[in-house]
Amino acid sequence: MLNMKKTGKQIIAVITLLGMLWSSGFSVLAAPESAEPSSPDIEVTKTAELKDWESRTYQINLGAKASSSAVGAADVVLVIDRSGSMGERYDGSRQTKMEVLKDTAKDFITQLSAQSPASQVSVVSYASDSKTNIGLTSLDTQENIQSLNRAIDKLWVSGATRSDLGLEDAYSVLGAADSGNKQFVIFLTDGEPNSYSGFDREIAARAESTASIIKGEDLIKRDGRIFGDYDGSLDDGSSHNPYWEFEGDPLSAEIFSIGILKSWSFQRVHDYLNYIDSQHSAALADTAQALQDIFDAITHQIAVTATVSDVLDSRFELTAEQKAAFDTAGVTYTENGDGTTTIVWPDKDLSGNGWQDSVEVKAKDSFIGDNNVLTNAAGSGVSVDGVLVAPFASPTVNVRRLKLKSQDVDKAIFYGDSLRQTGVTDEAGLEAMMLGWDDAENIRPSIGDVFDAPYNQGLIKKAWQPEPCTPEELDKIPDSGIVYKLSVTQSVNPPTEASTNSSSGNVSVAGDSLSGQYTVHVVKGQLDITKEIDAQYTSDTRPNTNQSFVFKIERRDELSGPVQDTFYEVISFAANEDTKVKTNTVRGLRKGYYTVKEESGWSWKYNLTDLTQGFEPVPAPVYKPSEGFYLGGSGDNGTATEAQLNGTAPYQGQEGKAPSVIRASNALNQNTRILGDAANALNRFVN
Repeated sequence: MLNMKKTGKQIIAVITLLGMLWSSGFSVLAAPESAEPSSPDIEVTKTAELKDWESRTYQINLGAKASSSAVGAADVVLVIDRSGSMGERYDGSRQTKMEVLKDTAKDFITQLSAQSPASQVSVVSYASDSKTNIGLTSLDTQENIQSLNRAIDKLWVSGATRSDLGLEDAYSVLGAADSGNKQFVIFLTDGEPNSYSGFDREIAARAESTASIIKGEDLIKRDGRIFGDYDGSLDDGSSHNPYWEFEGDPLSAEIFSIGILKSWSFQRVHDYLNYIDSQHSAALADTAQALQDIFDAITHQIAVTATVSDVLDSRFELTAEQKAAFDTAGVTYTENGDGTTTIVWPDKDLSGNGWQDSVEVKAKDSFIGDNNVLTNAAGSGVSVDGVLVAPFASPTVNVRRLKLKSQDVDKAIFYGDSLRQTGVTDEAGLEAMMLGWDDAENIRPSIGDVFDAPYNQGLIKKAWQPEPCTPEELDKIPDSGIVYKLSVTQSVNPPTEASTNSSSGNVSVAGDSLSGQYTVHVVKGQLDITKEIDAQYTSDTRPNTNQSFVFKIERRDELSGPVQDTFYEVISFAANEDTKVKTNTVRGLRKGYYTVKEESGWSWKYNLTDLTQGFEPVPAPVYKPSEGFYLGGSGDNGTATEAQLNGTAPYQGQEGKAPSVIRASNALNQNTRILGDAANALNRFVN
């Protein structure tokens, strides 16, 4: 029996309690922390079905239902206000508030008995006094249910509103129970706590302190004694102590607090009921239907409510339409770092027909496709009190394989450039150029994403011969072309009967092996040196002689840098031939800045009159003769243009396409009559 004594002066109690939101909706309460996690007999179903093979979309169907034996048993005390005001008509109804409450309470007992026949219900009523109309009575027989209904039907209205006495009797009923069931109190009132009229602070304080003890919260211990704190403050050491001493053990029950009122127009009443409520959020039953809705919510709470979770396999994601639907419905979904997606439906009622929902998913674009693919990952299922008690099955589907194609890639660099000049410095970028999607393919992910995705390992493999993008390979300066070969193989796992049925008979088939070549062409420079003389040296009577003209060629990496290579080219005219113009071609030249100078000391019979340097087809000088000309790319700082790299435009001075041109003119030296024969000057290189 609850025994309380006041240890201080009266004080207003204004606090809040159990959260059951309603107004066409409400939040259902969690089980008390002290309750042991249950492992109810819950039947779960999960199936997958194909929606569209081409777009690779599927519908996942989920269901969960608790059997009658799975519903957790509970001890419930209905604490009913039978004060005189309960005889007034319910707003919008021809019935009185008590008549509506009787009907609703009996419906509650009927529903709870169907879902949880092992539960027990007691009825306590209060007015100017309090009475336990019927103790805890099991719902497992129709006779017991009729006994409860008769106790409710016998309630009459008269007197004041001693809610404190009603809660004390509820404590006594639950405190004496030994069933081990979860415990609930449904506390109903239509007005202010009092002995006569108005709001009696002392009665409110006693009711709130009793609620604290029933809930096992907001308790104060001192010198081995326990006190219920009815306004949330502590003993200040004075005679004004805002708590009630309590003899007995605290419980751990849930209290649902319901105000049978037109509105929350009286703040004191609202605060008072909020404090009594376990979630500090009392429900307002301003109409008969609202009261029915609140009782329905309580029934669902006492029955099995659970959290349903589905973890999509990392190869799947929600469609945009499904995300929008979830956002509207308030269903949470989280895209996890491992690629999975977790969907959570909290506080779902699994009683009666249970719970069902469907989810539209699609294979991720980066997933190449396979057969017998799992649709969910670990952690999918139904949890009660935070414990996974009924995992979902893992249906499989076949996913259409994306269609790849390959092509060859050619790049051209100038002799002297490293392979980095191509702009291809990593395999991923090169593979993106060589591999693409079939013209009929409507899903076109990044090639790099496909190769990087862990779920594609083993389904698509690549091999290079040789490796094109190692640091050593990229730093090479080749003197001839190089070919790199790429081979790609695609495979799929065998389908199962189940995965094929879930995919409307469609099966993904392995792709053909693909191959491609990456060829780096090395182009070289060409220099055409044209020598023109105005006359053969044959006009005197002395013996005719051959004449050689020597050109000194120097190459630099930078325009004003040191000479890197020096070599010579000799053009000879035979004494007895009638040729006045000759051209020598120098091929295989490396990129760089070139200067060409005629060594006049070799040709004492002729004087150099003109030297022009340029490029075909327009032999206009590019640099001053003293500066020479550049062989290589025509981009900034001698880099290759995109067209030159792709072979659609020649390099500056490219062999066979845009050679550099040197034209030298010489006039006969009339003052020289020296006999001699300068045959051929040897070509020499200076490195």
